[in-house]
Amino acid sequence: MRRAGISRRNEMRTLSTVILATSLACASGSTASDVPEITPGESFRLSVGEEARLTSADLTVRFSAVTSDSRCPKDVQCFWAGDAAVEVVLTRDEESATVSVHTHGDEPYPRETNAMGYTLRLEGLEPYPTSKGKIAPEDYVATLQLTTGASASPEDS
Repeated sequence: MRRAGISRRNEMRTLSTVILATSLACASGSTASDVPEITPGESFRLSVGEEARLTSADLTVRFSAVTSDSRCPKDVQCFWAGDAAVEVVLTRDEESATVSVHTHGDEPYPRETNAMGYTLRLEGLEPYPTSKGKIAPEDYVATLQLTTGASASPEDS
């Protein structure tokens, strides 16, 4: 009789451990359902380090970093509006392309670029700088748009 009680207690401990481990695994790290879905031609917003997915093409778009931000602070008068450069990584299967798009929009600071058969456009970058201080990398949010049918360019991989 005593053996059955010990065995049952061990089974309950094992079951509790499995449930706890499963809960922790689900809570840590993102799952496919956590990644926003991209609709071609519609804008989407990403913070630095976040990604979105075009499921129909098995394509992931990740906002990697703001590599430079020389935009004129909104509370200062400048001779030039400045520019911010955003690094984005597109990934499909084992292939990836790292591209840079800019807030300025004129050459040599393109607002859009072609990669992997898509056109990626930077529509905006927030927050806008002020003279009060630097923007922390984790505070940046990019508004992007992905469209299909991009023509081949030197940046296509």
